[in-house]
Amino acid sequence: MITSLPLGEMKTWGEEKGRVLWNKVVGLPAENNSTWERCEEMSGTRPEDNTRVSRKERRQGLRLAVPLAVFLWIALLGGGFWLAKGYIDNSLRDIQDTNALHVQALQDKLESLSQKLEELERALETADDTIARSSITQEELNERIMELDRQLEKLEESLRILKESDDAVDN
Repeated sequence: MITSLPLGEMKTWGEEKGRVLWNKVVGLPAENNSTWERCEEMSGTRPEDNTRVSRKERRQGLRLAVPLAVFLWIALLGGGFWLAKGYIDNSLRDIQDTNALHVQALQDKLESLSQKLEELERALETADDTIARSSITQEELNERIMELDRQLEKLEESLRILKESDDAVDN
């Protein structure tokens, strides 16, 4: 039967080669043509005709396969670009989110430093006022001390005069 023929073992269907190959597959000697002729009678076509049909089928298959392969290639390429774009967009969004967090943290630190700087400026102004007041107070104290020194000198002068007058009275 034809269906028992393994297709992988038959390479060409040339007239002589086909008979020899068929006989080898079936296990008959190369001169025995009776099996070959029965095979032709059962199929109704010659092996050469079958190859022409398969060539037409191959051409039709190629006509379908080439556009299909091109379409699949374009679809894969487009899908790859789409996935790459999605990955890049997600990466950029993640980077932007991270940068926004860093910027917010930096703004918070800047505000904190600004507040601390204002507190230091107020403390310096207070210290300046205190130093200015203390220098004024120091000047006032120095003037008061000088005045008290003058009064002390006057009192010493008065005491000396009194001692001299008391010595003069006792004499």
